[in-house]
Amino acid sequence: MNYRNDAHRPRLVSIKRVAAAAALLASASAWAGVQAELGIGETLTRGTTQDDKNAATIDWALGYRYGDIAAQIVGIDEFNIHRDFHFDSPDHTYGFNSFIGARAVGYVPIVPTLEGYGGLGLGHTHLTNGVWGDPDRHQVDGLLSAGLQWHAVGLFTVGAGVDYLTKTHVSAASVRFQFGL
Repeated sequence: MNYRNDAHRPRLVSIKRVAAAAALLASASAWAGVQAELGIGETLTRGTTQDDKNAATIDWALGYRYGDIAAQIVGIDEFNIHRDFHFDSPDHTYGFNSFIGARAVGYVPIVPTLEGYGGLGLGHTHLTNGVWGDPDRHQVDGLLSAGLQWHAVGLFTVGAGVDYLTKTHVSAASVRFQFGL
């Protein structure tokens, strides 16, 4: 059909405008930006690393978040005073030292100021025994992450999370502080 009069034109144009406006509003309401995270915690399980001493950890992440998804570079560093300052270990036991990798994170809102998250990643694990002259061990390791975070003020969140390394079976929990930049 050929419409010469706009009064007889179907309302398809209006539907397109409404759909475009809805898409624009949805993308505008999604938070997007760089985020930095710092956590302080402890290893929970030692897995295949043969070291039975739990130790303090510092974890960090730097990434980009868009709405309910994020991509991050992540690291977990352990400070094990028993291993780090016990240089004459008779059994040459290897323990977790650090992990660095990348992960994808998905966020699920629970209430307006609280959200859960889960992450999946891959990276490099460094194992050491603290004995001078013994070579360190390195391996590729998978990373599973989960936690809760509370949006305290603006782009600042406080949360608790658990990370699990799938090959070495090391897990660590921490209290985390995240900043939107």
